[in-house]
Amino acid sequence: MKLVTAGQLIADAQMLANQRSSAFFAPADWLRLINQAATELYDLQVMLRGHEAFEKVANLATTAGSQIVALPADWYETLTILAGWGAQQLEEIDSLDHLGDQVAYRNWNSWAQNSPKAWRQRGNLIEFFPTPSAVTQLELRYIPAFQDLVGDASTLDGSNGWDEMISAAAAKKALVIQQLPTTGVDQIYASVRDRVDALAAKRAAANGPSIRDVRYGMERGSTWWRRRRLPPPL
Repeated sequence: MKLVTAGQLIADAQMLANQRSSAFFAPADWLRLINQAATELYDLQVMLRGHEAFEKVANLATTAGSQIVALPADWYETLTILAGWGAQQLEEIDSLDHLGDQVAYRNWNSWAQNSPKAWRQRGNLIEFFPTPSAVTQLELRYIPAFQDLVGDASTLDGSNGWDEMISAAAAKKALVIQQLPTTGVDQIYASVRDRVDALAAKRAAANGPSIRDVRYGMERGSTWWRRRRLPPPL
């Protein structure tokens, strides 16, 4: 991990845009441009390093008689939702494949361990089908959203020089706002982005699709890792 400060990113962006002595942008403006550009690098880092490198866990719970549970404030992408029925009894809940299937799941009217159930995202909420009839502990594994840098001393992971892409993107936007040429900065940005994309291709080749048996422990009577994917009723 290579940590870089917001101050360094801003200084690099000003250099690339030839704006080191210009007062056109206030310091807060440069910080905003850096944060806007950093979200792109964050998405690439999630893609290249795998979700597990950024995964967070939130402990939530259903409410009896309510379909919804609020997502964490920093939620960005759901990886999986597990219902806890006991210390060693975790059940993965399926995501709703098609909105029309909600009717079928709702008609079951049964919220119990290993019964057909599903969830879908609705705004900043998780909606469950059927409606939970009891308080059930949930383990939400998710990718958090990028957290804005708040000052010159704030840091982020610049990977192996990838932070130059942030500065180049911020510099390019600064030039566009001023209606100035961006050709040179475009080339710098493209060079770093090509290097990142090349690494992505190599990572994909090293982690090709595979078939995995997830029925571990079933021979011993354990069902805690069994994925219950039952079709909705007709």
